Amino acid sequence: GPWSRSFCEAQAPEAPRAPSAEAVCPPTLANCLPRGVGLARVAWHVDPFAGGEAALFEVVSCEVQLRGVAEGAQAASLPQQCRFLLPPRAIAKRDSTMGLVHTWECVAEVPAEDGGTQAVQFRVCAISAAGPGPWSGWSPTV
Repeated sequence: GPWSRSFCEAQAPEAPRAPSAEAVCPPTLANCLPRGVGLARVAWHVDPFAGGEAALFEVVSCEVQLRGVAEGAQAASLPQQCRFLLPPRAIAKRDSTMGLVHTWECVAEVPAEDGGTQAVQFRVCAISAAGPGPWSGWSPTV
């Protein structure tokens, strides 16, 4: 069942694959956004049962964080919670050779910096009834 044989405890899901991210700005929203705020579509895949028999709880939500990245520098700001136009949601479930894989997405606000949008990266964490799993790697810079 969904319990660890050694400790009789439910196991949280494994880290999602690193997300992809792209800047988006539908023409219908361009005039509605505050000056200097952009939008990014973030998408990622979650294998809800990747932890084996001990991780049989389905992923019910995901958390998304962003960090600012200085162009041409290795330094990045501390991770922070995202603000969303569209919150994280599962958009597809498909069978793969290893089992069921969920595709998730959200549309996050990107903060302003000097009249333009800041270069950012995103990471995600899957959450099941057993609790949150580890964070994914960071997305490419948007």
